[in-house]
Amino acid sequence: MPARPPHAAQHTAGATYALALLWIALLAGSGLAQQSSGARARGLRAAAPALRIELPEGLTVGTTASVGVFVRLPEGPEQPLLLSPSAEGDAVRVARGRLLRADARRTDQGELHFQVPIEARNAGTAVLRVALLTYRCAARCDAVQATESVTVHVRAR
Repeated sequence: MPARPPHAAQHTAGATYALALLWIALLAGSGLAQQSSGARARGLRAAAPALRIELPEGLTVGTTASVGVFVRLPEGPEQPLLLSPSAEGDAVRVARGRLLRADARRTDQGELHFQVPIEARNAGTAVLRVALLTYRCAARCDAVQATESVTVHVRAR
């Protein structure tokens, strides 16, 4: 194997040094980005909305009822809000699958109270799931989501 000229070794050492500096800069930059996004995530968790679902008592096959969904939002300006209820299973059917902020009334405790209409179709059990989508805006707007679910029991007539 032929020997390399002395200037080739200097060139290789310089390239290795430059790559090492670039690698360190990238690692440091990603660490800072992770730290700032982690701080942002902690802030969003602290500002997360809370959902509570209240089922009507004594659902029987063939009845319609309203499920109470209560949303407590963090302090701040009002942002668009979408509430999406859904049912898994044959026992109930959600009669209205999308509700907006305008569909709610504000309670004395400051919560938004939604009435979600459901139909009891078959005897059995279903899972009622409610997904909330809203936004928190400061320098930029970020989507904030929350979900809650409950088990619904429907009795035969």
